[in-house]
Amino acid sequence: RRMSAPFSLGAVLSGHTQDVRCVAALSDGRIATGSYDSTVRIWKSEPSAEGSAQFVCTGTLVGHTSVVSAVLELPDGGLASGSLDKHVVIWDLPSSSPASVLQGHTEHVLCLGVSKSSGVVYSGSIDKSIKLWAAGACVQTLEGHAAAVWSVLPLADADARVLSASADKTVKLWLHGACALTFTGHEDAVRSLALVPDLGFISSSNDGTLRLWELGGSCLRVVQASASFVYQLGVLPSGEWLSCSEDRSLCVWDGASGVCVQAIPHPKELWACGAMANGDIVCGCGDGSAYVWTREHERAASAELASAFKASVASVGLGAQQVEGITGGFDASSLSGEDALSVPGTREGQHKMVKDEKGTPVLYQWSTASGAWDKVGEIVGSDGADGASLGKKMFRGKEYDYLFDIDIDGRSLKLPFNRGDEPWTAAHGFIMDNLENGVHMGMLDQIAQHIVANTPGYTPPPIGNADPYTSTGAYRPATAPTGVAGGGAGNVDPFTSSGAYRPPTGAPPTLAPAPPVAKAAAAPSVVFDKCKHDAVLAKLLELNSQLAADPASNDLSLSEEEVLTLKSL
Repeated sequence: RRMSAPFSLGAVLSGHTQDVRCVAALSDGRIATGSYDSTVRIWKSEPSAEGSAQFVCTGTLVGHTSVVSAVLELPDGGLASGSLDKHVVIWDLPSSSPASVLQGHTEHVLCLGVSKSSGVVYSGSIDKSIKLWAAGACVQTLEGHAAAVWSVLPLADADARVLSASADKTVKLWLHGACALTFTGHEDAVRSLALVPDLGFISSSNDGTLRLWELGGSCLRVVQASASFVYQLGVLPSGEWLSCSEDRSLCVWDGASGVCVQAIPHPKELWACGAMANGDIVCGCGDGSAYVWTREHERAASAELASAFKASVASVGLGAQQVEGITGGFDASSLSGEDALSVPGTREGQHKMVKDEKGTPVLYQWSTASGAWDKVGEIVGSDGADGASLGKKMFRGKEYDYLFDIDIDGRSLKLPFNRGDEPWTAAHGFIMDNLENGVHMGMLDQIAQHIVANTPGYTPPPIGNADPYTSTGAYRPATAPTGVAGGGAGNVDPFTSSGAYRPPTGAPPTLAPAPPVAKAAAAPSVVFDKCKHDAVLAKLLELNSQLAADPASNDLSLSEEEVLTLKSL
């Protein structure tokens, strides 16, 4: 059958400086990508010198001040994007500039949707709400979820119904502004929704499953898609399903049976995937690139590019704690040799660990298309550059579950971590201990994310607000005493639902009128001689705008002359 033909690499879209967090396949064949680098890029297919298709960046949209979490094509051919800066931007593509900025969410915007008939834009946020936008204004707010809203899916029907997925583990169906039905069954945050024509919809979750639902509320099928988070879904014109996950795999599923027909490993975690109108697939990867996969020979990448991609996947060092089935100490000597690869796999995407001729443990994945085991990466131990040491390790006289190697400009620094510790606390302590080695607070989230990604089973403690990357509590630093900086409106942390953790600094301005008492001495400040100046400036200007917009704090904001002086520093 046509749907059984394997996908092969079609193109690599390189240009973003950080993870590609979201993708959108536009109706004219172009692709939009959003990134952790705060930009949106537009890509157009052009013939390469070898005759195969390649995608060229034709525009970079700059306007967001934080991670771009969602991109969406509008019915009129325009483009919208949502960001952790709490804003939705409607773009004027010819000028690559914002046409309007939709403001109203009080926390990060995580997802977007649009009604193809009315043009109403839907946005979901960590603030637990869904907002409906028309003509640049919020016309309605839907409230009912108990945690962050991860996905919104308007249905193409006369009743203007819409589905939403949340970190509260539920999916809700909304009708005329009220919740008409709640779908339950997932055991963790529900991350993505996709419509299955003439049947219902599918959902994916942090519990590693896909679920097929009919709109009356019944769950028709449960598929165990991964041992890790399944970030996004899609449905191909053929009726096949797509899923991408934290385990670096893009999976194609037979929609009729729920069987995986192809699993394609990537160099890093896959944040996003989407079906293109021509049957190709686009996905966004944590290595800063987007990848296009095709079944058409004339759109396939050159043999050289395909070989380079395969080598990049095989070269990845996997921390043992990332590999399913490994917990605690790991004895590589007990593994079979590479001769075990002569035994065929039993299903697409099946994993097998062997040791090579040097005794290094290596993870392979079975490809039904090629009838062979494809190398996924080496399982690294104490000598691995990117992984975690195996078993209990001593560091500075203390025993730890993990001892990570963090590479800073070619220098390997040790980061110890125990199960049950808070990743952001550990990352902050590591930074404070290594300021002289070029580590700075701008790296906090990246380091904390590395810890989370390499400690399977990590669950944040059940603190009040919901964390956008889990279904439980977000990390919060301990309540600071008067005069010590804590969370605030500026410097928003993309991995929590409030302010980023900061070391002690001078006392922040008090927004409420202060009683007539003597001023307390300011806490001693911490000076960083290295920082990301552009990012710091952007956050200062964002905070200044928020102060200026609030009558209670307007007098604390910088004047236009002071802003110009700040920009000139």
